[in-house]
Amino acid sequence: MKKNELKQVYPSAKIIKLNEIVQRTIKKIKRPFYIANFLFSLDGRISIYFPKKNINLTPKSICTEKDYLFFKTIKESADCLVTHTNYFINYEKKIYGNIIDQDNKPHIILLSNSLNFKISKKVVSLKNRLTIITTCKKQSKIKKLRDRGFKVMVENSKKNVSAKYMDKYINNMGFKIVYFIAGPKIVEDMINKGLLDTLFCTMSVNIVGNNIFDTFIRGDILRRDISPFLKNIFLSDEGKDKKIKQVFYKFNFEK
Repeated sequence: MKKNELKQVYPSAKIIKLNEIVQRTIKKIKRPFYIANFLFSLDGRISIYFPKKNINLTPKSICTEKDYLFFKTIKESADCLVTHTNYFINYEKKIYGNIIDQDNKPHIILLSNSLNFKISKKVVSLKNRLTIITTCKKQSKIKKLRDRGFKVMVENSKKNVSAKYMDKYINNMGFKIVYFIAGPKIVEDMINKGLLDTLFCTMSVNIVGNNIFDTFIRGDILRRDISPFLKNIFLSDEGKDKKIKQVFYKFNFEK
């Protein structure tokens, strides 16, 4: 297989290009279409704790070039990306890579409960295509951002920004393809509220362990039984031995 291809094994067997998988997913969209994508190890870790950096990060052992290309293919099809404060903080520390710049210049929604991030040159450069949605009650922080020309939406909530509030804003703005590069919390809320359309899961055939880790859903038991429809399974074989390194799953959610 070429680096931009996967081997589909369900529901039928064939070689398929990464961009074809994405385009089939988003065709004929007449409303906001929500996509999430997670990479995890065989033992269910999407990130593990690294004490030297004091942060949870995706272990390099589960990452491949093909998984990154797939992530990039989805990202470049979206007109709106949803991320969170930790991304901006750790991007400035050079812990996270640059995953928000791309040729089609999508709008970015930054979810932030605290507004505790540095207004760096990078953040300023995104100002014209950035919306900050927050539950922060400190008017001084909100005013500081607005005075510098940032669009700040404030949800009257004691907890995290809700999927319902975000969905209303996205509908009002007319975005079509919304890709979540945020963490597990907002995706959990999207699933609970019945808003997520498609979930791509990539399982790397590696066991990483670690007592401190994240999975793609965290928190309490979900409020209802959720059984997404398994649409496709793809395999990625890499190296001279053609060993299966990753299994890609596509799940659709009924609305």
